[in-house]
Amino acid sequence: MKSPNFTYCRAKSIPEVFELLDYYGEDARILAGGQSLMPTLNMRLSSPTALIDINHISELKNIQEQSLGLSIGALVRHYQVETSEIVAKHTPLLHEALPHVAHSAIRTRGTFGGSLAFADPAAEIPAITLALEGVIHVCSKMGERQIAVQDFFHGLYSTALEHGEIITNVLFPKNTYSHFVFKELTRRQGDYATVGIAIAAEFQGTQLIKIRIIYFGVSDRPIVDMNLAQQLMNDRFEQENILNKAQLAGDDMDISSDIYHDAQIKRHLLKVMVKRALFDLLGKACNGAI
Repeated sequence: MKSPNFTYCRAKSIPEVFELLDYYGEDARILAGGQSLMPTLNMRLSSPTALIDINHISELKNIQEQSLGLSIGALVRHYQVETSEIVAKHTPLLHEALPHVAHSAIRTRGTFGGSLAFADPAAEIPAITLALEGVIHVCSKMGERQIAVQDFFHGLYSTALEHGEIITNVLFPKNTYSHFVFKELTRRQGDYATVGIAIAAEFQGTQLIKIRIIYFGVSDRPIVDMNLAQQLMNDRFEQENILNKAQLAGDDMDISSDIYHDAQIKRHLLKVMVKRALFDLLGKACNGAI
């Protein structure tokens, strides 16, 4: 398989990116890690007029502690997030999820911003960013703006990014949760999730005081189950209630089928995964209270 012809441009600064985007127009594409872009080129699913390589822009490659939280640059590689002590300290859910992203060879090239911009609904990084209420910073020649993650994903491979904008970094607010669970079901290790769940929760002793539940792989974007969260908050967080409440998972949501599973099967798998995740959470809460 060979890609179509295109012009290759290497940008050395953010302003140069915008100049090149202006020059080549809406058919130009940004090249970061290339782990999603290059296969689509080789299969002729994408035919850009130009690829604008941003890999040499150093200011997009930082992981930084800031007063408001943890900032991860758009060009930070997956393996850097996976092995970062700062990430493990400030966003343990992200640290736990990263080893599930594809395979190690891909994690050495794939970028944090690239995963968000591609917006695959079965990918881990968009789901974790939603679970941790990240704020996505983007810029264009017109200036900068911040997009709350709940407003960023518009649908299948669709985001709030406009032509001429690039992601610069993601800010994760200071952590206000003490317990986290991440689970996904895949056909093979490294595949995209058939069903995935990420949970961030806070307890006082064994009393659940807040919880955030995110599903991925079941819709056209990662989704928040506010109904189940409220049901769990309204009752004691114990085994019998968890068994009952887990059966409510996804009941008020449209579940998407895929080439391997229809929606009914995925709904069943989701309930099973939610039950397992909540029991893991219960175990962590009980251990923390001892």
